[in-house]
Amino acid sequence: MASQKLKESDSIRRFLVDNNVSLALGNKILRHLKGDRRGHRTMREKDLPLLKGLPMSLQTELHFEVFAKQLKRPFVFLWLQRNQREAMADACHTAMLETNWAKGDEAFHYRTYGSNMLIVLTG
Repeated sequence: MASQKLKESDSIRRFLVDNNVSLALGNKILRHLKGDRRGHRTMREKDLPLLKGLPMSLQTELHFEVFAKQLKRPFVFLWLQRNQREAMADACHTAMLETNWAKGDEAFHYRTYGSNMLIVLTG
């Protein structure tokens, strides 16, 4: 049991470092999880079930820090980040998710209605 908690703690630290989460927010998250007794590819949030137990405010801040920096290219997102931080944080929290695509996977299908926007980070 203790080794599992240690492994989860190391995984969370790795996720925070891999995603360049600020030290201040990372410490808030780690402090919260330390008090919560409920029990190399880039770490993904879905790999860390403990993060689901964070309060909504910390989840929103985390999603903003992880995703907002990826949205600087489309001008509308850069404007939102600079002028409407709350709206941008909400968008990062409610509308963004991480996914992996393997070579040959189809991200788009001809003549189908688009319901998502993909932002390629690597590959």
